[in-house]
Amino acid sequence: MPAITIKPTAHVVDVLGNVIGRDQPILRMEKALEMVSLLGSEVFEDQNIVFFDPFCKAGELLLACAFYSSWAKAKNKPDLLDMSMVFNEIFLSNRYFGLAPDERHHRLSIRTFLGNKNSHDEKFNHIIRDGHYLSEIDGKLNKEKFDKEFNSMIEYIKKKTGNKKIIAVGNPPYQENYKGEGNNTGANPIYHIFLDKIIKSELLDQFLMVTPSRWFAGGRGKALKTFALELRESKKLKQIYDFQDSKQIFPTVEIKGGVCFLHWDKNYNGKTKFFNKEKNTCIEVDLSEGDLIIRDGLSLNIVNKVKHKADKFISEIAWSWNPFNLPSNYFDKNLRCESGDLLECFTKRGVIKKINKNKIVKNFDKIGKFKVTYPKAVSKGGIPHRPDQIFILNKKQVCTETYMIIDAFDTKDEAENLLKLK
Repeated sequence: MPAITIKPTAHVVDVLGNVIGRDQPILRMEKALEMVSLLGSEVFEDQNIVFFDPFCKAGELLLACAFYSSWAKAKNKPDLLDMSMVFNEIFLSNRYFGLAPDERHHRLSIRTFLGNKNSHDEKFNHIIRDGHYLSEIDGKLNKEKFDKEFNSMIEYIKKKTGNKKIIAVGNPPYQENYKGEGNNTGANPIYHIFLDKIIKSELLDQFLMVTPSRWFAGGRGKALKTFALELRESKKLKQIYDFQDSKQIFPTVEIKGGVCFLHWDKNYNGKTKFFNKEKNTCIEVDLSEGDLIIRDGLSLNIVNKVKHKADKFISEIAWSWNPFNLPSNYFDKNLRCESGDLLECFTKRGVIKKINKNKIVKNFDKIGKFKVTYPKAVSKGGIPHRPDQIFILNKKQVCTETYMIIDAFDTKDEAENLLKLK
């Protein structure tokens, strides 16, 4: 679809240009328009389709849908939309619904979508509800609350619109913080929980979402890996737009591994159009083949050739996550200098700290070996892997969970032989 030109004084631009949700990246208006355009003009022309944002953070995606629907009604003629057309679409069409994760994003969403005056009118409160399923204090997800509010909203939409098709557009919360044993803290991905709910509800026909791209390689945690596998094997992903540098979509936020637009259709069954925005390429791929999604056609061809000739793969010998059970922030929480039998420990950004040998409780027997190591996350901003980031941990050297280990060897020559394969 061709791009829409927005008048600079449109009531959403001042909000989205200056307000960034706490810990929740928000799409700027031009990116919201770019994203929803992937649905195609026929979707916005069809009055038997309604739009639902289950994770409404600022109302920008619903507003983008309203812009395109207004443009479709005007037969794509005006270069600059009359805002009265957009207001009529928002308030009279009964096609837009949202569920905000918390009160703060609910207030921002109704201000953006309804405008300042109408956002205070109680008769429009049904358009976007406060789901209150995400803690504003620590970002913790209340899954039972989300399930309840999601089901209630779907029931309401069906009651108001009859048998019209529902398309979900959204930018789900990506992660929640956790605190494990001892000082072990970090963040768990949760975006797959929301997408899985949409898919299994069977009441939504399509979704268009922006998510981290880490699930391409399975992601961390059994639940995300299972979801990624099921999504690939379903053959219901029509399109993926991949942005290896997340700042192309969220200029103020760095999301390691990049982000992507996902277009899923429950009635679709076939190959996926995969767009690599950095290289401006598009290939059709069968995502059900292979264990991960490869980002460009050249790499895919190389991998296919290797798979036909190789009989053993690195994944069969690589260690599990967090090789020595040391969280990335271990030294942030343990500031005192340690003494005794000390080891060198590689931490964030390659900084080397000292740690007492007796603090190592996982893979203790591997400390005296040569270990081939690589960073857990790809290069900054999702820039593809660099061979120089793979290195050898010598004897009496360990690392935090910032790094992964491929394998350990008794001699340095053996480790260097594996290193040469990079």
